[in-house]
Amino acid sequence: MVWSFHPNPGARNERFASQYASISCPLVVLTNLPYTLTLTLGITGFLCTRGDLLWYFVAGLLGSWIVLHVVSFGSSRFHFPLMPFCAVYVSPVIGNVHGIILRQRWGIQALIVLLVELFCALWIVEFAVVYSSYPR
Repeated sequence: MVWSFHPNPGARNERFASQYASISCPLVVLTNLPYTLTLTLGITGFLCTRGDLLWYFVAGLLGSWIVLHVVSFGSSRFHFPLMPFCAVYVSPVIGNVHGIILRQRWGIQALIVLLVELFCALWIVEFAVVYSSYPR
């Protein structure tokens, strides 16, 4: 976003967060909406489909990713390697959104709702912090 839409993205005298905050709010929402939908629907699809080899591979990848990045800086660039796997798990949800979620046990349904709410809360807080901390 900064490299594409900021007038001087390489400026060393201005922090990256303030450069990001100077980008138009509707543009940020518009560009982050597909990412948000892919991530939340991918997690939903992952939680709803179990048992195949890809599921265990992704579970191992997610587990190692969480262990490695929980102690380091959680920038969004660390999420990008997970996006192809989220995209794979989006398709069963889009194809049968009611059937795949309603088929699950109540614990999985509650976990899906909790994770989606946590992601939404995190993005709302990040959005509020970025746009309230830096003057336009």
